[in-house]
Amino acid sequence: MAAQYVTKTYTYKNVQGKALQLDVYTVDPRPSGPQPAVLYFHGGYLITGDRKHIPRWLVQATLKRRWTLISADYRVLPESTGLELVEDLGDAYTFVSRTLNVEIPGLVDTSRLVIAGSSGGGYCAVQGGTRFRDPVPKAILAIYPMGDPTSRIWTTKGGRDMNVSPAEAAEIRAEIDQILRSKEISFGQTFPPDGDLENKHPRWRLVRYIVQEGLYVDYLTAVKGLGTAIATRGKTAIPEHVRSLFPTDFTVTKDLPPLIVTHGTVDRSVPVQDGEALVQKCREVGLPVAYFRVEGRDHDFDLPYNSVEDDDETDDVGKKALQGCLKELDKLIPSEAK
Repeated sequence: MAAQYVTKTYTYKNVQGKALQLDVYTVDPRPSGPQPAVLYFHGGYLITGDRKHIPRWLVQATLKRRWTLISADYRVLPESTGLELVEDLGDAYTFVSRTLNVEIPGLVDTSRLVIAGSSGGGYCAVQGGTRFRDPVPKAILAIYPMGDPTSRIWTTKGGRDMNVSPAEAAEIRAEIDQILRSKEISFGQTFPPDGDLENKHPRWRLVRYIVQEGLYVDYLTAVKGLGTAIATRGKTAIPEHVRSLFPTDFTVTKDLPPLIVTHGTVDRSVPVQDGEALVQKCREVGLPVAYFRVEGRDHDFDLPYNSVEDDDETDDVGKKALQGCLKELDKLIPSEAK
C-alpha cells in the first residue's frame, strides 16, 4: 500500500525578489523522533524541469522508511551560471540541515542526510558531495547523472543532433541573447504530464539549441568558447575559477560521502559514459561507489515505477537496479521502520 504523506512548501532563499522554494514530504503520521532525510535535485539538463519532477518510486521508498524527502528548485542555465546554481544547492542544504528543524521541530536527524538527483540533478547531487561539509552527507545517490561535462556531446557542435534547423538556431540564439541582456533569472519549468516537450514545453527549445550547438559548457561556466577549447585542447583549457564545475575531473576525492550510481546503457539523453566516467574517477581515488548498470535501458527508465519494492523476485532490470540502490542506502543508513 502506498505511504500516506503530507507536503509543505518553504522558501529557502530569495533571488531578485523571487522565492526559491523546496517541498518537504513527511509520512503521515510522523515518527516520534528525528529521522533521516533525502534532499533531491530535479533533472532537466540544468536548463528546465522543477522540484515537482521527482520519481514516484523514490517518494514511496523514502516514506516507507519513514524518512523525510525534500525536493528543491535552483536557478537554471542559461539565465544563471553553474556557479550561481551550486550556490543555491548549498543554500538549500543549509536550510535542510539548520532551519527545517526550526520550522518542524524534531523532524530531521541531520547526521543522516542523503543527497540525491537525476540527470542534471545527479550532477547537482555530486556537487553536493564535493561541497557540503557541515554536516557531511551520509550518501550521494546519482541517477543517470550528467557526470562528465567535458565529453564530446556537451562540447562539440553536432555532438548530438537535436533537430534544430539553422533558421531556428538563429531565432533561439536571439532569444537567449535577449534573456541575458535583460538579466532575467529562471527556476526552470514544470514538465508537461503527457511528456510532449516539443509542443508544450517552451524551455525545451533552449535545451535543443544549447546541446546541438555544443554550447553547454559555455553557458555552464559563462566562459565563451570554452566548449570548443576543451574539445580541441583538452581539459587544461578549463580556467581555474570554474574547475569546481567539473567535479569528475577536479573535485572528486576520497573524502566524498559514499556514492551510489545507476545508469542505463542505451541512454540517449545523457550517455552512460557520463555516469561511468564518474564511477571510474571515484574508484581511482578510493571512494566507495556502488554502480548499477542497467542493460538496454534509456534515460528516465525509472519514471514509470510507482514502487520498486513490491516485488523482490522481479526480472525487471530497471527495478533490480533501483532495488540495489535502495539496499545500499539501507546499509549506510539502517532504517528504524520499513
